[in-house]
Amino acid sequence: MENKLKKQIAFYLYSFTLTPNFKHIEVKNKKLGDIVNISNGIMGDSQKKSGNFKLTRIETISNGKIDLSRTGYIDQVSDEKKFLEVGDILYSNINSLTHIGKNAIVKEKHLPLVHGINLFRLHITNNQITPNYLHGLLNLPKYKWWVKSHANPAVNQASINKTELSSLVIKYPDLDIQNQINNINYSFAQYWDIQYSKKESLCQLKQFLLQNLFI
Repeated sequence: MENKLKKQIAFYLYSFTLTPNFKHIEVKNKKLGDIVNISNGIMGDSQKKSGNFKLTRIETISNGKIDLSRTGYIDQVSDEKKFLEVGDILYSNINSLTHIGKNAIVKEKHLPLVHGINLFRLHITNNQITPNYLHGLLNLPKYKWWVKSHANPAVNQASINKTELSSLVIKYPDLDIQNQINNINYSFAQYWDIQYSKKESLCQLKQFLLQNLFI
C-alpha cells in the first residue's frame, strides 16, 4: 500500500504540468540524448568483497535506490571520469524486461563510488533540467513503458542501447516549476522516512515486550 501511494503521488507531481489543462505553462520537448551524456561503466569484479573503491553493479539499484551494501569493489581506477558525481543517474539497461529502466540518483552520501559495467550513467549536460526532476520523470509509467517497448528482448533478459535510449523524447517545464515539484517531493520523502522510523521503533518495542512478557 505504501509503495503504491508513493507511486501515485509521484505520478501526479511529475505529470500534472504536462497535461493540456496547464497550457499556460511552457513545456519543452527534448530527446534524452540532448540533455544527458549516456556512458558505460568499467569492468571490475562485481563479487569482490573488499577494495579501495566501491563499484556499482546491477543489484546496486535493485530497490530503486543506491544500496552501498550491494556493490563490488575495485582497487585502481585509471580514468577519473568513472567516479560518479552527485546528481548522476544510474540506469538499468540490461535486465529482465520487468526491471529494465529501473534507475537511482547519486547523492553525496554515496560517494566515492565508481561506475561499473551493466548500468548506464546519465550525466546532465543541459542546465534546463535538474537531476531530481529528471529522475522523477524517468520513473513515470509512460517512460518506463517506452523503454520496455524499445528494448531488445532475449531469453532471460532484455537490453536497450545508448542510441535507442538517447532518442527518448521527454517533456519538462521550466526550472521554477521543477524546483517547486522537487521541494514538494523532498517534503514527502522526509515524511516517509519519519513514518518508517516510527514503524521500526514500534516493531522493536513489540519484539521487546513479547520477549519479556513471561519473565
